[in-house]
Amino acid sequence: MFRIKTFFEDASKPPLLSSRACRRRVGGEAKIKNIQKNSFTVKLIGILLFILAYSFAYSQDTISGKLPDVLKLNNGQIVTTAQQWITQRRPEILKQFEEKMYGESPKAPANVVFSVLQTKSNLYNGLATRKQVRFYFDGKTGSDFMDILIYYPQKIKKPVPVFLGYNFAGNEAITSDKDIIITKSWMPTKTTGAVNNRATNATRGIESGEWPLQFILQHGYALATIYAGDVAPDYKGGDTTGVQSLYPEFQNRPDNFGTIAAWAWALAEQWIILKKTLRSMQIKS
Repeated sequence: MFRIKTFFEDASKPPLLSSRACRRRVGGEAKIKNIQKNSFTVKLIGILLFILAYSFAYSQDTISGKLPDVLKLNNGQIVTTAQQWITQRRPEILKQFEEKMYGESPKAPANVVFSVLQTKSNLYNGLATRKQVRFYFDGKTGSDFMDILIYYPQKIKKPVPVFLGYNFAGNEAITSDKDIIITKSWMPTKTTGAVNNRATNATRGIESGEWPLQFILQHGYALATIYAGDVAPDYKGGDTTGVQSLYPEFQNRPDNFGTIAAWAWALAEQWIILKKTLRSMQIKS
């Protein structure tokens, strides 16, 4: 038996409580405090969500009057059929995105060439073969290029599907494999291991957790990846290197060939040439 003071009783005459009653009393007060704390948290979250929703609604309201009617042609005519949408309105909208957001993209260069820099088999206990292929954008060795890193399951004799995508810290970042060529292209300072905007040995494997390489290979898929900075480095003035440098006439204008457009362009246009390499490796394109 021991005495405990409560908020509702005279402190000079504290009641006599059993240890069990004490635990119930203290536990109840603790629950009340937790409820009060949680209630405050819920209210705070509610206030923040209200502010966010209000801000979004206000911003939408300020521009809603200027948004074009998605079903009205530039000449004012209303779209009434699917054919009109496909042949007239959709191309108009895509043209607006091209002119005002991503920029106009050029045609693929006519003289792209590639060379296989390295091939290594029996990786991961015989699971995969790796190739490192260099694509020269304007058909001249020594010119601007992009390196594509390719892994494919070597025990499967028929063509296999391939995952193709950009990485953003260099090919060497997707795996700790020391044979991967370290990119020499510009890299953001915030990249782990980068020094003076260039990758180093410390960059190897920093994104391996985002690329389940062995899992992909074990399930019968190939993987091909390119460092986005090889194609178009994402910094002011970066259009002097990579694919953008091949098209100076597409720069310094309202609908200039932007970085995101260059990345999309490289995946779409270079895929045609990439197929030749992939098919020679029995990779399904």
